[in-house]
Amino acid sequence: MNQSVCAVVVSFHPPQEDIANLAFIREQAQYAVVVDNGSDEIPLTNLRKTCRMLDIHLIENGANLGIAAALNTGIRWALSQGCKWVVLFDQDSKPLPGFVEKLLHALVDHPQTQKIAIMAPSYVDARSNAPVAGTVYTRAGEVLAVQSSGSLMPMAVFEKEGWFDENFFIDCVDYEYCLRIRNHGWIFEECKSAVLLHKANSPTMHKVLGHKFYAANFSPLRRYYRARNFLWMLRRYGKTHLLFCLLLNLANVNSMIKAIVAEDNRWEKLRSTFRGYVDGVWGNVSV
Repeated sequence: MNQSVCAVVVSFHPPQEDIANLAFIREQAQYAVVVDNGSDEIPLTNLRKTCRMLDIHLIENGANLGIAAALNTGIRWALSQGCKWVVLFDQDSKPLPGFVEKLLHALVDHPQTQKIAIMAPSYVDARSNAPVAGTVYTRAGEVLAVQSSGSLMPMAVFEKEGWFDENFFIDCVDYEYCLRIRNHGWIFEECKSAVLLHKANSPTMHKVLGHKFYAANFSPLRRYYRARNFLWMLRRYGKTHLLFCLLLNLANVNSMIKAIVAEDNRWEKLRSTFRGYVDGVWGNVSV
């Protein structure tokens, strides 16, 4: 049944350990495509070699066009191959054996299979082997939104609803799409037996006045997009999903406070965050 599935992977300066994950992805789908967002020559050379060896189609964007544009490029390629489903991956995600098969069976065997836009897996931290929260639920316990990595999606969703919003560039690309299509009647489900090993960015533990906390260590550019895009989410979906959008923005403020207290390059990150909020208020869509 996985012969109609295409794995879509987005890469950006991938280390060799992430490139090695492609072998685990490739064995689970009939097709696989990697869309590279302007990696440097050394990782790109390694990526080319691995893709040739594993029979993976490689698309080189030549520049960082953002995760939304890269996903859309990969999905369109899968569509051109006649694939019925796509399963999306970050470069640092590693599926366990049987991952795609379990997702696909859960989707096609579901009584509401025609209404399911996403079948999501369960996430486990690759470093600690602890469960990771990758799914957002409503108060009623329904799946409200999921992260893109590990998501199995029917191609029919994109043909009917369109593509990921490339203006979002990176943060909230997946959440924006989830809320957009959920408002059109699609539903999302989980297959907890399908496990994806996932690595968080580079969090570091700190202790201030006896209080321990993790700092995310996002780059200034990432801080800009988080501030801008989270505010965009509130502007777009505040009427239908106010609590979720407010919590996103509150979490970002909390994360930025931790960055100011504990991270390097804190003032540049603060300036980027402020600029992101300004552009979010004015609806600046330039990337």
